[in-house]
Amino acid sequence: MNCKVESYKMYLLSEFGMECIWRPDLITPPHERIDEVRQMYKRGSYTLSYKIGKQWLSEYETRANKEELAIAYQFLGSSLYKLASSNSREYKGKQSEGIEYLEKCIETGKADLSVFYSLYEYLKDDDIEKAIGYLKTAFAQNYAKAVVEVEFLYLNEETRIKDISYEEILAKIEHIISHESENELTDVGKCYYLRGRFARKNGNESEAQKDFEIAARKGNERAKQELIRKERVVERGIFPSFSNQP
Repeated sequence: MNCKVESYKMYLLSEFGMECIWRPDLITPPHERIDEVRQMYKRGSYTLSYKIGKQWLSEYETRANKEELAIAYQFLGSSLYKLASSNSREYKGKQSEGIEYLEKCIETGKADLSVFYSLYEYLKDDDIEKAIGYLKTAFAQNYAKAVVEVEFLYLNEETRIKDISYEEILAKIEHIISHESENELTDVGKCYYLRGRFARKNGNESEAQKDFEIAARKGNERAKQELIRKERVVERGIFPSFSNQP
């Protein structure tokens, strides 16, 4: 008997079971259901995130508040884009529809900054001008991944960001470093590494080394490579060259 109960529980918790029998409209209020869309996406269950999001929109789109709509559009669009970019025949060719949902998210005025950066990533190969516009918006609001990307483009002399100055980029980096607890460790590590790159470019090797060491402690692989190169330089008496990658 216990085995049967356990098997039944496993069925309920599996993605297949949830697709087949879950009726959230019967047991959970709208705001909790929209949070389920977010949670499914974060767990990598893009099919469920998309299907639950579509169902939620069909029922609440005309009466939901802007915050709820922004969440629904964000994870519906991101889920669909990822499904369309996979080998799924059902969603093949629907990347543009996913992008449309993300743009509708921005239109609510309540979009998370990650949405702007996602649109930059999704559009940069097909519409670079539009993509850069989204990137600059996220950069202006101190979104860490956008700051790192803008500095990478700056170091590679990308002409489309020439209106952003060195001083602006450095100020954004300083902001992220000073608000370390609010950002992902990998992004903070990249900011220390890139600040070190700027210091080296300006001839301040001692400050560059300090930032590389901090970045390395935070797991940044390029900073670790720079420290290894530095050790080899001391041994060989040759200054290293390095690629413009964040």
